[in-house]
Amino acid sequence: MVFHTRERVGFAQVCAAVATSWVLAVFFASKKVSCTPGDQTPSPRSALATLLTVILMVSGCAGSSGAASTTAAGIAIDPSSTSPIADFLGFDLNNNDAQRQRQAEIEGEAGDISRQCMLENGFEFTPPRSTGQSASGQRGGDLPAGSAEWIEKYGFGISTLYFPQAMVGDLVGIPDDEAPITSADVERLNTAYTESLSETELDAYYLALRGTEAEGDGPQGCIDAAFEHIRSSSVDTQGIMQTLGDDFEELYSRIDADSRVVEFYAEIGMCVADTGLEFSGFSETSQQLIPRVQALQAELEATNSGEQRLSEAGLAELSKLQDEELALAAAVVACGGGPDETKKAIGAVQAEYERDFLAENGDELAAFVPAD
Repeated sequence: MVFHTRERVGFAQVCAAVATSWVLAVFFASKKVSCTPGDQTPSPRSALATLLTVILMVSGCAGSSGAASTTAAGIAIDPSSTSPIADFLGFDLNNNDAQRQRQAEIEGEAGDISRQCMLENGFEFTPPRSTGQSASGQRGGDLPAGSAEWIEKYGFGISTLYFPQAMVGDLVGIPDDEAPITSADVERLNTAYTESLSETELDAYYLALRGTEAEGDGPQGCIDAAFEHIRSSSVDTQGIMQTLGDDFEELYSRIDADSRVVEFYAEIGMCVADTGLEFSGFSETSQQLIPRVQALQAELEATNSGEQRLSEAGLAELSKLQDEELALAAAVVACGGGPDETKKAIGAVQAEYERDFLAENGDELAAFVPAD
């Protein structure tokens, strides 16, 4: 989402952002948890908690510069930043290229770990090649984020960046080179080898790769080892959510309720209303659109090749949703609510609240940031 500093990082498909990592996709699949379209997704404690977890996990993996110490005093913050928390956690939301490169490096290292681990167990394993796409969580990298062209194609990036392009035909979807890598993709990459194994060997292969389903019972599994490498190279999102999740929700609720933010959105809303549409803020817009696009997962069906694609009814509904989203985004931009205007109006407000948040919680938060 390119309009709002906090939400532009990808609420359009929060789980798909995580699934861009093949290690995470296989790890979650082995634990019977899935975050890809067409699979059942776990219910989050709240939308914001899920968003924060994904932002921190993906961006943390992508380019965390790491804390010089485990105290807030040891972490430098750019005083001009509109998101001091992003600076504090060690990633630059505006430098997608650097983050993609770092993501690719970490995933390559994780791939080497999983391959070597499987060799030590007597098996071959070929991990996917990571390109680090969407490492910052911002999809639609085929166009400059926040540009007129991006907004014309993707709108707010909700219904337009939820399903991979291959699932939606001529409608707008996640570009092919940014599509989530699923556990099934990893399976297909290793099909020739696994088909050469006997049934007993295959059972041993998957035990070595995934371990057992019961936590702490039996072998850890080579994917767990790769996952641990990613986890240890990243911000500890689980720890943050367990310790400060409620505080983050309260923080962003207070930002949304600030009179300067309310007045900004009210002015945009009145202008948009003149076009016959309704707009009261990006949070509200996402809360209205996301459940409707998520509901379309029920319309996914298998093709003759075994791939998934939206049914005709699903495509018709998605087309309607995308038309609504693109029209509203165009109206918001025309009314002065584009990315630059929003950042100018709200960036300082957000930075103010985030600095106060860090002053109160910085030392606690720093404990979850990996050191260099």
